Amino acid sequence: MEAYFFILTILLFLLVLKVKNVILITALLIFIATFRDVSVGVDTMNYFYNYKYQIKEGTFLSYLMKTEIGWMLLNLFVKKYFDNFNVLLFLSSSLTIIPLSYTFKKNAFNPVLAFVLYVLLFHYFFSFSIIRQAIAGAFFVLSVYFLEERKNIKFILSIAVGALFHYSVLVLLPLTLILKRINLSYKWYCLILIITYIFGFSGFFDTARTYLEYLPFDKYAHYVDHKIDVEFNRVTSYLFILPKTIFFVYTFYYVKKYKLNISDLQKKLFWLGMVVLNLFLSVPQISRFVWYLSVFEVFIIVGMMRSLPRSKKLEGGVFYIIYSIAYFVYYLLSNRFGVVPYVFSI
Repeated sequence: MEAYFFILTILLFLLVLKVKNVILITALLIFIATFRDVSVGVDTMNYFYNYKYQIKEGTFLSYLMKTEIGWMLLNLFVKKYFDNFNVLLFLSSSLTIIPLSYTFKKNAFNPVLAFVLYVLLFHYFFSFSIIRQAIAGAFFVLSVYFLEERKNIKFILSIAVGALFHYSVLVLLPLTLILKRINLSYKWYCLILIITYIFGFSGFFDTARTYLEYLPFDKYAHYVDHKIDVEFNRVTSYLFILPKTIFFVYTFYYVKKYKLNISDLQKKLFWLGMVVLNLFLSVPQISRFVWYLSVFEVFIIVGMMRSLPRSKKLEGGVFYIIYSIAYFVYYLLSNRFGVVPYVFSI
């Protein structure tokens, strides 16, 4: 099944280059996510066992300290009316892809390119492992669109829906409103990125994982020991995120130089994600939070390819293609999110 999943993904790439129907692309992405094997995605097997053996009607209240109410209700609904884990995958992937598809169509001049980047930069595959957070992240992206359109009630409601599946998205509500009001110079944005990169590389913030045990939910307290026995290769890891810092510096330089029409809030959110990643890369539970923010690189690249002056479009295109392909190849070869475990055993 895993090999066929990979083949379908390649076919998807070929199709999106020709197809301009966003609904069809959305359906294809949901289809692939729905019918993947439970071994595809680092955490999919855990979700399967939780669905099959742990989440029951009689344990509803006691289990609320271990998982969010939206995810609990979705599991109970599927067990009661369908009793099929693939239905759960279908609903969860739909709750992820459809809000993103809507936002791509509304907020990106080229939604097909946005989908290609969404797959190339592995945000799509990342959602196979962190299913609950992927749903929350999709609704956060939608909420940012509503905020920029000054639809404040829809902004709050979107974050609230996301929080039903992962409480951590609530942290982004005040952060987003604060970022919206902050305006720094190009020099300060870049300087802060460089300083946080140096501090993070030094290991100064490695002890941050110990504070997770004070969070008021069992599942976050258990994260204190998550991957504690895994050796952290600091040099390799910080080389891995260096291109993202270069990406921001390069992009922001041209935004400032040519006064390009790029969403200021999306740019700030991506920047904040890089700051957090620089400081806490060694703490998987915190660095995983950055997925909420790094996904805005998709919108930024699409916006840049539209807004760059004609004399710079080739340079920008080459830069962003190299950036995207490099990360795609790295993720693929390292099987970072467990999406191609048996691809070479067809």
